[in-house]
Amino acid sequence: MAKTKDLTFIALMVALLIAVQFVLYALPGVELVSVLLGTYAAANGRLRGVAVAVCYALLRNIVFGFYPDIVILYLIYFPLFALAMGSIKSKFYVFHVIVAVTATAFFSVLDAFIKQFFYGVKFLPYFYGSLPFMIPQMITVTITYILLFPPLKILFDYLKKNMLK
Repeated sequence: MAKTKDLTFIALMVALLIAVQFVLYALPGVELVSVLLGTYAAANGRLRGVAVAVCYALLRNIVFGFYPDIVILYLIYFPLFALAMGSIKSKFYVFHVIVAVTATAFFSVLDAFIKQFFYGVKFLPYFYGSLPFMIPQMITVTITYILLFPPLKILFDYLKKNMLK
């Protein structure tokens, strides 16, 4: 049974993800949603991470516009991402970096796959067309995880220990 503190923390995390995406929306290739969600899931576990991911995926589409292919993409990708990040039990965050970078590539593959079914777009041309965006995104995710994961993990661990008692 979820406690009120759990639900409040999940709601605050979803609000933070929406705010971060809204603020950085106009800057291509810059996104902090992955590192925030991934670190949250690593600190608070798979269940809470998936709860945040699903709420974020749904609310994001209300805020930024409803596109069925994006709803499906986000409802598949972000919960799987949170599940993966929350499942890593190693203290070495290099595994989180590897999963995050791999997940970024998977996002582009999944996007191309979904676009094929919704719009009849050919998978390979769409995927190859996304490479100029995917590669810088992977570099950005690597850098943000290396720089932000350790302090965010400390922060989320502290909040979990002191706020979710």
